[in-house]
Amino acid sequence: MVDAQSASISAVMKLCEQKQPKYAYDFHMADYVWHADNHDMVLAEKRVLGNAAERALQPLIERGIDEIEKGVEANPSNCVRFSNALITGSRNVKTYTPRAYGYLIAVYEKAPDLIAEHERQEVETGCVKGYSNRGGRNFEKALGMCRCTRDAIYTALTDQERQDMFAHSGDPTYMQKASWSGKLRKKGQACMAMLDTQTQ
Repeated sequence: MVDAQSASISAVMKLCEQKQPKYAYDFHMADYVWHADNHDMVLAEKRVLGNAAERALQPLIERGIDEIEKGVEANPSNCVRFSNALITGSRNVKTYTPRAYGYLIAVYEKAPDLIAEHERQEVETGCVKGYSNRGGRNFEKALGMCRCTRDAIYTALTDQERQDMFAHSGDPTYMQKASWSGKLRKKGQACMAMLDTQTQ
């Protein structure tokens, strides 16, 4: 189940941060990337099973965490292999548990509210990944800035303007000249100020 995978991954990455602190950012990022990439699956499972599922699955979750943690304790180098699997997507629900994916994606695709919620998450995720790809290594500041940016996009722009922005996100020239760009820049100035360039 997705909830069991989610809890296991977070617990193991936290343990890895303790065992190999010099790679703490990489482990933190790997945990974030998995949860971001599988956010639609998490939403769909909660829609199907509700909050009671977490309580029912707790024994399974604890056993899974215990088994993985034993592997990390025995060989801390497993942390790097595990985090790489999270980053590359080989532990994603679609790849790792395809039958569950097939069922949950059908639920997700029939739920416009879940699709809208996931779209908001993807705005944040793209921002955090972009920050990391540019060499940034202050996760908490990046997350704060990206959540601020996401909120600015959803408050400054109309639905039509936002969809226009998404459609042209790969075209910086268009983004700078679009009719809505001015109000988005104004709204987003405070977000960019959250990043201290000396601690990135």
